[in-house]
Amino acid sequence: MAIYVREAPPARPAMRRPPRPSTIAVWIDGHWTWTGTQFVWTRGYWDRNPPRGKRWLPGRWRQSDRGWYWVPGEWR
Repeated sequence: MAIYVREAPPARPAMRRPPRPSTIAVWIDGHWTWTGTQFVWTRGYWDRNPPRGKRWLPGRWRQSDRGWYWVPGEWR
């Protein structure tokens, strides 16, 4: 169930990605999370055990006529 937010999420903060821990690790980008009253930054991380043969499709905020809503990332 989508939760709609009236305001757009802030711009992404400038952050440096930490070094890759292994050749199979996949970076999962950080994103803004809505707490019910404000946006809070959720840091990205390296997934050290990604599903074999799949790639990460990042989550994203989308706008509709009802407001902004979060579409979670997923493995495809």
